[in-house]
Amino acid sequence: MTTVQLVTWGLTATGTVVSLGWNLFNFLRSGRIAKTLREEQYQSAQWTRIRGKIDAAMEGLVDAVDALVAQVSAANGNTAAAGVIQQAVSQAHDKLAVELGDAAASAHCAGDDWAEAAYGTQHGLETSWDLVVAALETFDTANLPADRIAALKKARTYVGEIKLKVNDRLRIQDYQLDPARI
Repeated sequence: MTTVQLVTWGLTATGTVVSLGWNLFNFLRSGRIAKTLREEQYQSAQWTRIRGKIDAAMEGLVDAVDALVAQVSAANGNTAAAGVIQQAVSQAHDKLAVELGDAAASAHCAGDDWAEAAYGTQHGLETSWDLVVAALETFDTANLPADRIAALKKARTYVGEIKLKVNDRLRIQDYQLDPARI
């Protein structure tokens, strides 16, 4: 075997080994990337499911308060069905609190401060939800239609604060999953 043949054979063997090594490296790297992408997609899908439930519960609370305000405004402050709608407001808030509690318990949501968002902003010793309840109690005890409507508008304002707090918490989770989305 001549020197030229040895060099040619050596270069061919080296090229083959390097090529096989490079292909193995890319195969292993591609597998890790694919696994990471699958995990991220699963995490995103689970978060989308959880977020959808929270969004629906929040909209249910807002809609219940808006329905109460609309009904009382249309009846000029007097309505017999207000108790039923007040109960719907309370149930809607309970649903929101449950969905936020489920998010806190989920492995797909970071942090354990989810349930706090259901109560809104702190106002001294009271939360926004405490002030909603107080406004609904004022609504029940008020004699003048204007006072009843004013109490409901206050309740709507405090529900807006709860919505802002919930949306802020959702935004934090969105950012953790996809910083480019914010």
